[in-house]
Amino acid sequence: MPGRSLLVDIGNSRIKWMLADADGNTQPESIAHGGRLPPALEKRWQSIAPPQHVLVSCVAHADIVSALETLASRLWGSDVRRLVATREHGGLVNCYDHPERLGVDRWLAMSGAHAMAEGAFCVVDAGTAMTIDVVGPGGRHQGGLIVPGLSMMIESLRAGTAMPDYAGKASPALLGCSTENAIRLGCLRALGALVDRVIADSELDSPRLLVTGGDATRVMPFIDSPCEHVPDLVFLGMRGAMQPK
Repeated sequence: MPGRSLLVDIGNSRIKWMLADADGNTQPESIAHGGRLPPALEKRWQSIAPPQHVLVSCVAHADIVSALETLASRLWGSDVRRLVATREHGGLVNCYDHPERLGVDRWLAMSGAHAMAEGAFCVVDAGTAMTIDVVGPGGRHQGGLIVPGLSMMIESLRAGTAMPDYAGKASPALLGCSTENAIRLGCLRALGALVDRVIADSELDSPRLLVTGGDATRVMPFIDSPCEHVPDLVFLGMRGAMQPK
């Protein structure tokens, strides 16, 4: 898909966007959405030169995409193309019986990783939920896992108990010496250990481990396996979607 494109990634809590063309990308920007298209987004987008294409990855409610389509049409007269997971793209093969049911953010992150990795790899997306996807040699998706992310784990623990909410930060220690640190360390160690267990059980030969998402840098110190931080992996996959199959 030639021309200048606005790439929009609508997650469970934030909308991220950047402009991309053959010469490169702008720096991503983001805004919290709270389940609807934020009124402040229009003001921030008014300064954008009209893109030829608007590509959207969305795991939030479809109403946000509908509102975004209206906004893009009003600002630039641009059509919006909503991306979905497919059976295959660029040599990456979806393992789902119904490929379109795979979360598009996972699919795009795997597609971005596939463009970077020469052999087997694993993608961890640490956001509102944490997803883990394993891709074997030849680009075959072997499947994945979805668990609550760091904030959701902490919030669910607090919601179901009378534990106090003390401010504090968790460092890569073995055990916490405050309630806050015990909670955060417990959740972080659980997430990190899950990633290591998946890598070990995959029986792949040194798969490349790529970590993305808003909590990536919080979770990575608790992963023992060698890993790399790739903050814009979904956008990398979206850039691939701009190209013909």
